[in-house]
Amino acid sequence: IINDRFLDSDYVHTNYNFIFHLFPELENWQGGQSFQENEATQSKVKAHFASLAATFFKDGIGNQVYRYDKCLNFHGDYDKN
Repeated sequence: IINDRFLDSDYVHTNYNFIFHLFPELENWQGGQSFQENEATQSKVKAHFASLAATFFKDGIGNQVYRYDKCLNFHGDYDKN
């Protein structure tokens, strides 16, 4: 939710990279778009994330098989490379 603190230029400047570091896909997607109202921003971001859900979960399940295999091959010591 965007509030007065978020709109403060010092807050945005110091946290901009942090926010988009957590969501790099969001930074790529928002390029060139302008949002005038908080509600419009929220609805467009939610719609964008919903469109990514299918591939996100498919990729996650595929990665889980790899992680289980890696863990079992190292006899439960997943920290090894």
